[in-house]
Amino acid sequence: MYMDLTDMISGGTEEQQVPEQKLTKEEYAAKKQQEREEVWAEVDSQAQGVFQDGEKLKGFLDFMAECNTQRTPNLLLIYGQHPDFKVVRSYERWREEHRSVKVGEHGIT
Repeated sequence: MYMDLTDMISGGTEEQQVPEQKLTKEEYAAKKQQEREEVWAEVDSQAQGVFQDGEKLKGFLDFMAECNTQRTPNLLLIYGQHPDFKVVRSYERWREEHRSVKVGEHGIT
């Protein structure tokens, strides 16, 4: 499983979903716009950090080469949180490659 920018914006993880008061259409749109801006600010921050350091850039490009099915913003977010990761795949992709996932393991959120 991998962290998806769409899930971050939509509040797709169970931990993030909490009962909220009913919002008007305009309030909801403003809230979602703010969430998108925060996520993209984090993507920009990670990109700046990677591109300012040659070693980080090399590490990110190596990581990106192994995760070619993922989108670049998602990879920047994952690499920023876990620079030691080598490969990111969905559960289904690991199964297709005849790899097992440890019982109780959770995806990146």
